[in-house]
Amino acid sequence: MNRKQRRAQGRSGPQARTTSNPPAPTSHWFYAALAHQRAGRAADAERICRRILSIDPGHPQTLHLLGLIEHQRGRCDDAIELIRSAIARNSRDPAYHHNLGNMFKARDRPAEAMACYERALALSPGSVDTLYNLGETCQELGQPELAIGYFERALRLRPDAIELHNSLGSALQDLGRLDDAIASYRKALALWPDVVETLANLAGALREQGRLAEAQACYERALALQPDRVESHVGLGVVLRDQARLEEAVACYEWALARAPDHPEAHNNLGVALVDLGRSEEAIRHHQRALALQPGRAELHYNLGGALQRQGRCGEALVCYERALALRPGYAQAHLNRALALLRTAQLDE
Repeated sequence: MNRKQRRAQGRSGPQARTTSNPPAPTSHWFYAALAHQRAGRAADAERICRRILSIDPGHPQTLHLLGLIEHQRGRCDDAIELIRSAIARNSRDPAYHHNLGNMFKARDRPAEAMACYERALALSPGSVDTLYNLGETCQELGQPELAIGYFERALRLRPDAIELHNSLGSALQDLGRLDDAIASYRKALALWPDVVETLANLAGALREQGRLAEAQACYERALALQPDRVESHVGLGVVLRDQARLEEAVACYEWALARAPDHPEAHNNLGVALVDLGRSEEAIRHHQRALALQPGRAELHYNLGGALQRQGRCGEALVCYERALALRPGYAQAHLNRALALLRTAQLDE
C-alpha cells in the first residue's frame, strides 16, 4: 500500500569502475581481484585485495573494491570506513562517492547519503543512476519538489527508463498533482505494461481521484500478473470497501493475512471493514495487532479508538485518541472523535 515500500536502497551505478590504471606491480593483482568480485568469488577477491594493501596500504581502487566486498557481506561499518579511506586518497572518482551514498542509504542515513550523491553528481553530472538515487533520497527526506527535479533531469538523459517515470509519479502524487502523477505512471506502463508496482501506484492515484472502477481494474490486472502479491490484495480490498463492497473487501484482507500474518495494513484495513460491518470486537483485535506491529502510527491509534467507541468503551477510546494526537497534534478527525467521546462521558468542559 505504501508507495515507498517498493523503493530499492539505491541504484548501484558503476560499482567497481576504474578511472586510472593502478601502478605496477599491483595492476595485475587488482584486475584479478576485480574479476573475482564480478564473478561472485568474494573470498578470492578479498584475499588478493588484502595482499595488495599489505604492499600499498593506501591504494584507493583496492580500498574501494574491498569496501564493496565488505558491504556485500553485510559488514556495513567496515565498508563505509574503507570507502572513506579510498576517497581520502582519491576524491575525484564519482563511483566512490556514489557507492558510499548507497551504503549510507542502506544504513538508513539518508542525509549522509544525499551529501555523497551530490558530490558524485558534481563530478559526473550526466550520471542517471546518481540522479535517480538523489531523487529517491529526497523522497525519503520528505522533499518531493527536489525529487521531481532530479527525476526530470534523469529522464531527459534516459527517457525510456521505466523506474524513473514511476518514481516521478510517486513524487508528483505526494504533492497532490494527481493528473501529472497518473500521466507518469501511464508512461511507465506504456514502456512495460506488466509492472505490478506501477499498476498499484496508478491504482492508488486513481483512487485518490475517486475513480474507483479504474483503480479496481488496475489492481485486478496486477493480480492477474502476480496472483500471490499481498500488497495488491490489500489495495483491492481498500477500493472494494470504498465501493461499500465490505464482504469482498474482508475476503481480500483475510487472504492477505493468511499469507502475511504480520502485515500491519491488512490488519488495520480489516479492522476498519469489520467496524463497518458491526463486528467491532473482531475489529479491535486486528487494530491491536496492527499497533503492536507499528506503534508509532497515529492513524492506527485513531482507528482502534473508533472501534472501542463503537462498543461504548469511551474511556479506552479517549486514551487512543490522545496517543494519536501526541503523535500528530494536527490530526483533526482525532480531535473531533475525542470531543465526541468526552461528550458521551459527560466531560463537557473538556
